[in-house]
Amino acid sequence: MSVRLSKIFLGLALVFGVIWMLLRLGAGSSSATTPIEPVAPFRHVVIIMMENHGTLELRDNPNTPYINHLIATYGFDPQYRGVTHPSLPNYLATISGSTQGVWTDNPGRLFGGPTIVSQLQDHHLSWEGVMESIPSPTFEGNWYPEPLAKAHASSAPSIVLYAKKHNPFVFFNSIPRSLLRTHIVNLRTFQRQLAQGHLADFVWITPNLCHDMHGEPNIAAARCPVANNAQLERLGNQFLQQLVPEIMHSPRWQGNSAMFITWDESGAPSGITSVSQYLAAAPGAPKFLGITVGGGLVPLIVITPETRHRTVSIVCNHYSLLKTIENSWHLPYLGKAASPQVPTLVPLVPKG
Repeated sequence: MSVRLSKIFLGLALVFGVIWMLLRLGAGSSSATTPIEPVAPFRHVVIIMMENHGTLELRDNPNTPYINHLIATYGFDPQYRGVTHPSLPNYLATISGSTQGVWTDNPGRLFGGPTIVSQLQDHHLSWEGVMESIPSPTFEGNWYPEPLAKAHASSAPSIVLYAKKHNPFVFFNSIPRSLLRTHIVNLRTFQRQLAQGHLADFVWITPNLCHDMHGEPNIAAARCPVANNAQLERLGNQFLQQLVPEIMHSPRWQGNSAMFITWDESGAPSGITSVSQYLAAAPGAPKFLGITVGGGLVPLIVITPETRHRTVSIVCNHYSLLKTIENSWHLPYLGKAASPQVPTLVPLVPKG
């Protein structure tokens, strides 16, 4: 979500949503602890992070038949939530266990501290960050394609596919630039590797702005403007319909492998009655002016080679996704993932 839209809707939420939050979101902020059950070691983990659409927007939506097929066929959590709003804090939270205290999509920030990358490196687990339309692993700009003079602007240009704010790895100076150059690839390279039988232990996939349901700025030349929500839903659905079977048909997709498809945050509220869904929180969600600001209800689809349809309601968020992966590989819990109030996704993945 753009910074401007984020401020507008966060303001609306704070003005009109306090009563909704106090009455209806209390369960998401519960202090009750959740026993930690062991997760069988994953063979491969794939995360596909989509954008700005909530569960109620996508379920039974004629524009997203494949997504609904996945929901009806594999594991699904109807109570999964984004950590907060806008986009960037959710990406940071998923790989580091913290929003790093940010409330904007400012692409000019850098953070220290550990991430799941340092854990993977320390435990000799391979990893790859797949950014669909990044021009090269060495690209340092905030946006692409754009002339170099505009690539480092803080706000989105008129035509854009790759957005740095959706690439969480580049925001941490604790991840060496040399490591990024060898572990960040575009989607074409990933698909070629997949066809050749290569799949890293941990794979993060960020579609471009036309395929992740985010969209480009609303101008006449835009291929997928933010305002055309139906088009964005169809494009995102088609992207998953092509990529998910490619991964599942890979010779490496076997054993206890798991694919997690989710959305960073829910879409902006269409009215006062939808504010509660927009701000729905789970344990670990941050507070703004003393009010818990969750990222809203978003789908979480879990696919494994052995998974059959299973709907399990767990009030959780991206911290739970991180915690589940760390649990499986016996890694220390990072940040909020270490909280006993943050549950794992044990009912949706094979247990140890």
